[in-house]
Amino acid sequence: MKCPKCKENIPDNSLKCPHCNVRTTSACPKCGFVNYILEFACKNCGAELLKRCSNCKSVNFAENSQCRKCGSEFEKTEPPKETPAETKVLRTDAVLQNDAAILKAVESGKTVVISGEAAPVLKSAAEQLQQYSMVYGKCTGLTQLTPGGVIQDILLSLFGLANFCIYNAQFKKDAFKFLHHEFPELSGSEVSDLVNFLYPVNEGIFEEIFINKNYTFEILKKVFAKMGEFIFVIDNFDYIDAFSYEFLLSYKGEYTHLQIEPVKEPLPDMEALSQIQRDVLAAAAVMGDKINFTLISGILDIENIEDIAGYLEKSGFIIPGVFYEFKSLAMREAVLETVRCDSNFEEINRKIYSFLINFTLSSNTVLGIAAQNMKDIQTAFEVWTKNTRLCAYIGDTGLYSIMQKQCLALINEFDEASNIRFSIAERLGKLLSASNPKEAMDYLPDAIANAAGNKAKEIELLAYMSSCCRAAGNYYGEIECVDTVLAKIEPERALNTALLKTAKLQALFNIGNCGEIINLIDNEIMPVFNEYFGKKHAEAFVFETWTKTYLLLANTLILQGNKRAFEVLDIVKDIIERYKIEDLSFLCRYKTALACAHTMQGDLPQSDEILKQLNVPDDLSEAILLRNLAVIINRLITRQYEGLQEEMHSVVMYANNIGNNPIKNIIKVLLGKILQDKGQIQDAMKIYNKQAEYFAKEKNTTGALLSWYLIAKADPENAAEVALKALEAAQDPKIDNMFFANLFNKILLVVADN
Repeated sequence: MKCPKCKENIPDNSLKCPHCNVRTTSACPKCGFVNYILEFACKNCGAELLKRCSNCKSVNFAENSQCRKCGSEFEKTEPPKETPAETKVLRTDAVLQNDAAILKAVESGKTVVISGEAAPVLKSAAEQLQQYSMVYGKCTGLTQLTPGGVIQDILLSLFGLANFCIYNAQFKKDAFKFLHHEFPELSGSEVSDLVNFLYPVNEGIFEEIFINKNYTFEILKKVFAKMGEFIFVIDNFDYIDAFSYEFLLSYKGEYTHLQIEPVKEPLPDMEALSQIQRDVLAAAAVMGDKINFTLISGILDIENIEDIAGYLEKSGFIIPGVFYEFKSLAMREAVLETVRCDSNFEEINRKIYSFLINFTLSSNTVLGIAAQNMKDIQTAFEVWTKNTRLCAYIGDTGLYSIMQKQCLALINEFDEASNIRFSIAERLGKLLSASNPKEAMDYLPDAIANAAGNKAKEIELLAYMSSCCRAAGNYYGEIECVDTVLAKIEPERALNTALLKTAKLQALFNIGNCGEIINLIDNEIMPVFNEYFGKKHAEAFVFETWTKTYLLLANTLILQGNKRAFEVLDIVKDIIERYKIEDLSFLCRYKTALACAHTMQGDLPQSDEILKQLNVPDDLSEAILLRNLAVIINRLITRQYEGLQEEMHSVVMYANNIGNNPIKNIIKVLLGKILQDKGQIQDAMKIYNKQAEYFAKEKNTTGALLSWYLIAKADPENAAEVALKALEAAQDPKIDNMFFANLFNKILLVVADN
């Protein structure tokens, strides 16, 4: 979906935008269902979430009695009838400060995730919580940078294991024996990999990272399934790592979200500490929120560590438990910021690194942090590089990306001439292409430039770049990538060339180059397909591309206003019947295209009948959007305006959520048409001009022509000037939009007659 503030693509179910940190979802106050933050009504129970002022059109919260902008009073509405809530994700965003809230959440039986540190609340409610089987995890800055994240930390706590060990033959034997006894349903290799998940030593390769993630998830699901019925309680959820978040959603699927009011505690007086007490506290802060005083005594060579621990507890810095820990995460951060200025801070980190390098750690991150704190950039780079390989083995894609970025930043500090940066750029580009295509585009150009001369590698990376451009709405970039690849393949490979040319057709359609599409399909693509089908049985991929190309040709002809569209749609219908095509997405898009063709011909009753009978499954988002656009156009033509404006706003948000900017902005232009017909010419012109600027910037001809046409109709004084400019664009051979060319010619004739 899209962030409502910065408009970046972000993962579905995101609590906050990772780019600008704004909240992207809100919970229904009635049923708790999570909705996109701009939804007007809850998708689960129908409760009103937002409402639009009929006077000034500004958006208000449902509970507002008057408009926040113009002050107009809202009419009181009857509350919706009670509807049983069936939700996949339940969240409660009210600020909760007491034990009862935690107990109520735990009683729900779902995973409980908590924003704002809740450890003090959980401790005070410990007795009441004993009756429940709970698995507790606490997200921290350290778990964010640990392979396996908070899930690894949870398992270490469950098994009573320290976060460091001597990884020798005896340890491996003992750990294997213990875990194999606890989880007999795991195979020998799975037990070994579970040990490695807790204490990562095995190194993987980037090419297998997604396979490894699925494999690790399966092992973890078996481990947690053996524990029977229990409730995950994840504290400080805002700091959860990507690996753990994905696993929780795949394993549990639903959770209750509590937001705890943060407890602000003053930092105890550090000046009252002796130097050795301060050093102990500094070492503890560097190594994380859990404190192993036995380990610290070895690092700093201290004998009376128990006395120091007792004093730090009495002073309010730390609290006891299975391990000592800082009283709060905020406390640890405050201590760390204070001791960074100490003259011996680098030396303490040097001691930490020298001591811990002899152990196998649950997280090598401590070594990397210590290396950076002692300003040893080369060593830090080596630690983070090793961490990427550890992440690759267990499939932690999120941390792999973070580690690679860290490596890239460090390598620029000590070896600007190194070619390693190009390998990192390649891996980051590939990894981010699915989850964050816009960010991937920051890395792929360097990788492509470095691949010059290696044709196979260039083509592979250009394919990644092309998919990123498509996802980011950079259609000209997508076309450029395809054309660059076309220039690199042998012309005698006719079928491959034709298939590759089809890869840019949708991008050409999105920018409105109808003439170029028709020329490509008629003269360079379909003749090759026809020859191929005449010689051999078609491979599935070639057949699918062939059918989709015909459908795209039909849509292009409809957009062009060309009655030939019906001939092509008859061909598509024949293909569907002859080959018994059952692909719902294809069938829905065919029927939508047929409806639009009838609209183009002026047969609105037939178009409406097709759309009325068209039931699009909920998971076919693009087909749903196309159907909704067709319905909106028909209602605009027949001036069925009742409720249409609200429906259009809803479709705009839907298009925004699935990242379809062309249709989203087309509907925005059409919103202006409603205002124009209501006599609100100035408001309509503001929309038209704003959208015309947008389409011009994006070089989207279809949107620009539509905007210019509506501007010309709304502004008779400047109609001729606008129409002449637009007519020239519509008649460009690449665009060749006969529909808009005819409309602009009619405007010019009317102007000439007057």
